[in-house]
Amino acid sequence: MRNLLGGALMPRVCGNCKYVTEDLFVNDCPLCLRPLALSSRVGTLGEEPRPRLFSRRNLLIAAAVLFIGVPLAVISFIFTAPTYCLSPAGEADSLGTIRVGMPVREVCKVLDIESPPRAFSGMITWGRGGRMLRLRFIDGKVVAIEEGNLPFTVTVTKVQPQTAGRK
Repeated sequence: MRNLLGGALMPRVCGNCKYVTEDLFVNDCPLCLRPLALSSRVGTLGEEPRPRLFSRRNLLIAAAVLFIGVPLAVISFIFTAPTYCLSPAGEADSLGTIRVGMPVREVCKVLDIESPPRAFSGMITWGRGGRMLRLRFIDGKVVAIEEGNLPFTVTVTKVQPQTAGRK
């Protein structure tokens, strides 16, 4: 690579993507459209720039996914399916106000909700503030209590009577 006067030609190189060309009349990089500069570095013509794994852009995307995407996914899962946060409470809830064996009317007074029929069989899911309860009834008596705490406030009252095919 020598010019007419015997001196070596200086290739043009892109400072952004490292594209190299010997054509001195090209002003803009064909890959990233930025201005080319003269360089004493000799590169391979037509060499494609190699993508960098730890570039600033990739690190920013990874940080955004880690600090925004993951917590947002967890919160949306808990918000759409809060009953997955419930665990068995044993014989009574954490406040001791609802116990196994209580009649449905007494439980509904404590929870301040409308009472279903006296011989109710099914489930009541109740949530206020960050507290959530799921109570199972058979023949109007509490047989199981599930309780959980959520990281945000909810207001839920869901009464599900037991269907014939479901236990």
